[in-house]
Amino acid sequence: KFLKGVPSKNIKEQIDYQHWFLVITLLKQGIPYEVIKSATDSEFELLMGIMGALQQSEQEAMDREQRQNQMKGSI
Repeated sequence: KFLKGVPSKNIKEQIDYQHWFLVITLLKQGIPYEVIKSATDSEFELLMGIMGALQQSEQEAMDREQRQNQMKGSI
């Protein structure tokens, strides 16, 4: 799978980009670097899946709250 914005001519660069993008994303989420260094590919996938599910859940809660506030304002 090729990333948008990353030159497709250099596979190593793409792999490096994906790796560091993942590391930085996990660090921004508060995952300690020691955990990231020792994680397996399947653990990375699990972490990313959980983070995605949490983000979706948080977004749905914010959307729901926004709709409720709009309904209160129209009454």
